[in-house]
Order: sequence, then structure tokens, then C-alpha cells
Amino acid sequence: MELLKAQLHYYLREHLWHHAIELCSEELKQGRDPYISFWRSYALSKENSLIEAIRDAESLDGYPEFYYSSTYALIIYHSMYPNPDQSKIADLQQKLNDCQHNLEDLLHGDPHDNFYMLNFKSGLTNDVLK
Repeated sequence: MELLKAQLHYYLREHLWHHAIELCSEELKQGRDPYISFWRSYALSKENSLIEAIRDAESLDGYPEFYYSSTYALIIYHSMYPNPDQSKIADLQQKLNDCQHNLEDLLHGDPHDNFYMLNFKSGLTNDVLK
């Protein structure tokens, strides 16, 4: 798994979106992994496959450790539409605000993974991936 993550991070950092999507898709054929699904949705959004990106991000609702990051990603993805659904974005923003106060309780697992999830909003992830 560590080799897979290293390869995935390389593809994302180098903006090789299609390679990242392929790698994630192959890994997801072997079983559901929320970490891989999150980054697949990110790469899909960069390729302007917004419907698929939204579908992948919405599938993370059952994973508390991805609740905050997937909600924030959904706000970004919906905002990328030429005519964004403002009511949907407002609902997602409210959902994000509701979970901000207990974010620490929602995150558990690998601290390295949580670094990316916590910093997705702040833009630090974008700096890491550049």
C-alpha cells in the first residue's frame, strides 16, 4: 500500500491526472478504499469529469475520517460547474460548518493520511502536490 500511495502522490504532484485515475481505478477493483476514492475524485475533477468526481466524493459519506474533506471537495466540485447549484453549495457549506467544531473527533487512522485531509481546505495540499 505504501508503494501505491507513493506512486499516486507522484502522479498527483506531477499533474498526471489520467495516470492517477487509472491507478486508483485498478486499486478500487480489488476493494473499497476511501483514501483511494478521495484522490480519484480529486484527479477526476482536474480532468473536468465533475459528475464522476462528485459521485466518488459522495460515496465517502460513510467514512467519518473523510467527512470533512469530502464535503469540502464537493463544495469545490459543485462550484466548478458553469452554473453552480447555489442551494446545494449552501447545504454543503452548512454541513461543513456543522462538522468543523468536532473535526478532531472525526479523524483517526494514519496521521500521514490525516495531514492531507486536514490541509485540503487550507490549500496546503495543493502546495504539497505541486
